[in-house]
Amino acid sequence: MAKVAEGEVNDPERQRRLRMHAETLAARLSEQEAVLAVWLSGSVARGPVGPASDLDLHVVALGKLDNEVPPWRFGPEGVIENVHVVLREDLEEGLHRLADPTALAEWLHRTALGDELQGSECLFNRKDWSWIEDGVGDLLTRRLHAEVVAALAAQHAATAEQWAIRAEQDLSAGSAYDGHQKLRYATQSLLVAALIRCDWTIRGSKKRPEIARAYADDPTVGRTLALLDDVVGIAEITGSHARRICAARLELRNLLLEELRRLCAANTDQERIRLRLGKEIEFQKRHNAFAVDYYAPLLDGGFFKGPVNHIRALSGFARVPERLCHCLDWDLVAPIGQWFRQVGSPRQLLDAWLKIAELSPTLATVGGWAKVVRAEAQRAAHDQSEA
Repeated sequence: MAKVAEGEVNDPERQRRLRMHAETLAARLSEQEAVLAVWLSGSVARGPVGPASDLDLHVVALGKLDNEVPPWRFGPEGVIENVHVVLREDLEEGLHRLADPTALAEWLHRTALGDELQGSECLFNRKDWSWIEDGVGDLLTRRLHAEVVAALAAQHAATAEQWAIRAEQDLSAGSAYDGHQKLRYATQSLLVAALIRCDWTIRGSKKRPEIARAYADDPTVGRTLALLDDVVGIAEITGSHARRICAARLELRNLLLEELRRLCAANTDQERIRLRLGKEIEFQKRHNAFAVDYYAPLLDGGFFKGPVNHIRALSGFARVPERLCHCLDWDLVAPIGQWFRQVGSPRQLLDAWLKIAELSPTLATVGGWAKVVRAEAQRAAHDQSEA
């Protein structure tokens, strides 16, 4: 049985309500001809369910779903609805790799399907496509085999090293902010690699540091957790500090929307840029609609590190500069540094973003982390090859 974070409890009544919500959503999705199967996954399927639990559905489809089903949105009563679409051919690719642990691990790493569907429940499977449910069961069983576990952990370790190399490239170009952010991504991959080796399947992204602490008796997990605390800046974080960061994140949504509108008005003669900005404005408007502070219940439950780690390394917040640079058709090599140097945004937005991100501007500090992260990634990859 998977370990849970200390203090994590299950609310059966909320789990029941969310499951009913999932069944309604699955029934609506099943009306589309492209939908072949729908799984209920995540905490609602396998527990524990708390006040901050999302609703996760995985949909196997023949093609793109209707536009009215976004991949992420706030639903009724502030419930976050995640609809993950898996194309039939992608699922078939995984099934064709069942006999090859290395090839299957590469597919699992790319799709995360073998982790996200552990403990899931099939809510709908079209009669003519009944093989899908059996195929997913085969994938989930194979995911837990030792040779696949080792190969998948190695994939995550390799990803960590790739992020560390990119961070070093940013540092060589003089961009400490970008290097620091890439090292945050690297430490997440390092931690996942270490936890998978301990038979963990990916869950609880908003509580990852607290869940990982349940595995901290493993020396690699403990060492990686300490590194993540340092790089993400959550080692000594308090409840009051975490609340300020989470509240500021919600306020930043409106500042970002205002900035996108300003940029759109300033680029009326650049049709390509204006169209990209227009799409981003519509996305952010949908994202802001019915928005609630979904970190508050976690903070109330005593989880401080997980929410801040989620904001700084796992949420869309960290990629705001990259999204803006893409809209403006800029080079994305070092988007944070470029955004701060060139966009001409109101200082209020830049300061608000940086205050939440809390990135180090010091090349020496980030460079020291980069050496440690890359060495840990190489050690993790070597350990898996030995296994």
